[in-house]
Amino acid sequence: MKFITFPWLLLLINELTANPASYNNRYSPVRSRKVEPSLTKTFMEDYPSYPKSLIKNLNLDKFELFFGNEYEETLGLRFDSDEQGLCTSKRRTIFPKLGKTPNGSWLPIINNDDDKYRQGIVIEECEDETQPCMFHHHFPLSVQTRCKQSYAYRQLIAIDINTNQPIRENFQFPSCCKCMYTSGHRSSQNRFGGGSEKDTTKKTNVNMSEAIIFPGNFN
Repeated sequence: MKFITFPWLLLLINELTANPASYNNRYSPVRSRKVEPSLTKTFMEDYPSYPKSLIKNLNLDKFELFFGNEYEETLGLRFDSDEQGLCTSKRRTIFPKLGKTPNGSWLPIINNDDDKYRQGIVIEECEDETQPCMFHHHFPLSVQTRCKQSYAYRQLIAIDINTNQPIRENFQFPSCCKCMYTSGHRSSQNRFGGGSEKDTTKKTNVNMSEAIIFPGNFN
């Protein structure tokens, strides 16, 4: 009887014999990493450590009026047929599971996928905040335009991370895309992206490891 040998199989056997740990390192399933909230957003639609089982055991009857979906207007209802905005945006309904409060902390929002207690929020996001407003070429040379995301607060039912009980809390969500402008005595090259412009945006240093802390008994 002849045996057929495969060179790659012999190499694998030799590798495992010499270094058994290499198999675990190369072929074991990759463990999921902890996901931190993004500094560029005020909400997350999913989160790995979302307290699903905890929420299922809560008595939420007294908050029943908070649950449901917001009405999503069409553009035809928001504007007359001959009107349009100066910035392109996208509207959609979300069911956030993590939100940013006015004091900058993050709390889990009650939104179980397979439960009647869901809170749908209509948001409107800029399609591209790096772009100038429409028809910017028709503005005076001294005027610079840009699209900017605007935010509004919505009150939702969330989980107090200290007591594991439901609470009412305000969260910040994208509400519309505005056309902003700055004016001054600038050369024409600034209008088309050249030159320099003073940045008046307040910058905050945030330690991502401290961005959110969940108690260990959530699930």
